[in-house]
Amino acid sequence: QFAAKGSEVEAAWKAFWEVYESLEDFASHILKSSWEGWLQRMLTFLSKLKSSGAGAGAGAGGAARTIPPTIFSPVWFEVLLVRALGHDNDSVHKFVMGQAIALDQSLVCLSEDFVLGEMLPRLSHSIDVLYPRSDVHRLFEKKIIDFFSTFVRLHPQGPAVAAKRLLLGTLGTRALHHTPLRLMLSVLVNFDGAGAVTPSECISICLQFFNHILGRMPVSSRSVISALFLKVMEHLCQSEDPTAEVDVDAA
Repeated sequence: QFAAKGSEVEAAWKAFWEVYESLEDFASHILKSSWEGWLQRMLTFLSKLKSSGAGAGAGAGGAARTIPPTIFSPVWFEVLLVRALGHDNDSVHKFVMGQAIALDQSLVCLSEDFVLGEMLPRLSHSIDVLYPRSDVHRLFEKKIIDFFSTFVRLHPQGPAVAAKRLLLGTLGTRALHHTPLRLMLSVLVNFDGAGAVTPSECISICLQFFNHILGRMPVSSRSVISALFLKVMEHLCQSEDPTAEVDVDAA
């Protein structure tokens, strides 16, 4: 059981509500100027929470079942991020997204629902804001790849399960843009998730990709994206049994 000092709990909650209240303003200057101090107070408390073993390894969803709701926890931190990502100002979106992908995932325990349901779809929104041409070194893209690679690697059910869900989540994104598609495939191509996708699932996913997704991508990006996609499917669909066969007609 986590025994927190009243002052520590109060400091974490105070930071939470100060961030939350700053999000009531359309302008982003208050959030940006004070974010670092607020974040450090919340992360300091979450670090003590982790050290105590409370909700260890459970992720944000699991932590909610083991930590009293009156205690600031990863699930409340997620609530704050969801509120920020739902802001009306694109500048706030980019700022918070940039902060979120730099977080220590072993500390904040972001849940799969949040990563795939809240963050992933927003990578296809406000493209000119998230991926400005001025970012010639593509630093933001590199941070995104690092973030989602860590998500797959640290997933409690293993990288193979996480890789499959990330792939399906990406392909299921509405108005999917070619840049985040390329980035997610770049993440997945580095993981050997042999057996994560059955042969029949592989055929179904390939049909979805080539019939409904690739044609919506710019012609200039199709060769790179399709090559990455095929490598990913090869990694995820490799069977441990080399004699395994699939009934193509049935699939």
